[in-house]
Amino acid sequence: MTRILFTGILIGILSCQETEPNVTDPIPEIVSVIAPTVVSNNDTFFVRTAYSKDKPIFITARVFSNEVLFDNAFKKDFSDDGLEGDRLALDKVFTGILDRAVWLQKSTSQFEVVLEISDGSVNGRSVSLIVSQNPSSGHAPVISNFNAPDTVYTSRNSDFKMTVQVSDAEGLLDIASVTRVNVTGGGSPRPLSDNGPADDSGDQVASDGIYTETVSVSPPPAPGSYLFRVQATDLLGLKSNTIERTIVIVN
Repeated sequence: MTRILFTGILIGILSCQETEPNVTDPIPEIVSVIAPTVVSNNDTFFVRTAYSKDKPIFITARVFSNEVLFDNAFKKDFSDDGLEGDRLALDKVFTGILDRAVWLQKSTSQFEVVLEISDGSVNGRSVSLIVSQNPSSGHAPVISNFNAPDTVYTSRNSDFKMTVQVSDAEGLLDIASVTRVNVTGGGSPRPLSDNGPADDSGDQVASDGIYTETVSVSPPPAPGSYLFRVQATDLLGLKSNTIERTIVIVN
């Protein structure tokens, strides 16, 4: 078993096999894991794997509190089906979501999570990591580098892009939402995304902390100056600083 004291950053787990696996029957491997450092709402585990495409793969998790195994730790079992938090089906990244209420009922301050991979007949190397129960000590997100054009000419462009850099001491998995508000024009907050090309936000790289929105100006709004405000919120409801930017619309 590989044991990791997890820091909330992407951790690569390199295989140290003494002999080469059979090329015709490769051993399934856990390549890397992204997981929360502390328990909070809807915390998501992403497990990147390597395996032969012609075999089904299973990821299972055992969670220990004070070295005692407890059940129902995850409200979403690990899957690679593109549903319920899984970003893309069959991309070899399995997604599981812990059940915060179950974890917080335990008296322990730390949990050991053992992730195991199997193709039904062959088991790969398991991975162990630590998650702390300490939601009250969370830190608010921080946003910076709010980028958007100073002027948008609707005769030339039907949309424009805005981006903002987001960070959090508990890691990016602690970010619940990043939104912008058109202070001048009113309306509801609109989300920015860090899902990469998987959606139509215009985001380029998933999970890099740069959140993006492509804002439509078709049909053109009334010409003038518009004030936009951006803010992030984490899973504990803690809010970041706000950044404002004025964009001039010219028809």
